[in-house]
Amino acid sequence: MHLSSQIIWYYLLFINIVTFVIYGWDKKQARKRAWRISELGLLFLALVGGSVASLAAQFYFRHKLNKASFQSKFWIVVFFQIGWLVYRL
Repeated sequence: MHLSSQIIWYYLLFINIVTFVIYGWDKKQARKRAWRISELGLLFLALVGGSVASLAAQFYFRHKLNKASFQSKFWIVVFFQIGWLVYRL
């Protein structure tokens, strides 16, 4: 494996861990009715590589699953990423 490939894998691991933790923190804040991460911030984390953890966290924490506007934007991000990957291969 080339160094650049390793860096990408480490980055993806890092961003997915961060994304999962932030979704959990945001859910905790929602329960307390305290300051939260914006939906744009959560979607940005998915866009920059955290979409797998974003989806896992949505189910694990039951967070944002029933919010249709968020879900539609989230899936647009995922399909954009899939399209980009297909184009790059």
